[in-house]
Amino acid sequence: MGDVPGRRGSGFKAEAETVLASLRGQPLDAVTVYQHWFDNAANGEVSRFWLHFRDRPIYCVSGDGSGQRLHVRLGEPGGAVDRERYGQMRVHPVASGHPLTGLIGRKGSVNPWVAWTVL
Repeated sequence: MGDVPGRRGSGFKAEAETVLASLRGQPLDAVTVYQHWFDNAANGEVSRFWLHFRDRPIYCVSGDGSGQRLHVRLGEPGGAVDRERYGQMRVHPVASGHPLTGLIGRKGSVNPWVAWTVL
């Protein structure tokens, strides 16, 4: 879909900016996260998340590993990945109390960079 530069970037790439602008005023219904679990407990930060807007496609937001860029693309949440003795990568609704839950139900512009920085 497009890259969203981080704070040090020069702004949104045109394609990502267009996508995000189309979401203004749309209520955010849910957030799904991809997170490492070990021994049946969350063990690590969210590495990507999906924004579920009413009557809109689902958008996946992930970083590039540098802390400088976000990737925004269309995509449904995938499945869990069993890493055997290293635990699992699980896909699940964001847990209550997580900073991303504060975005649910909001209308207006949900900026994925802001959402990423609350992690």
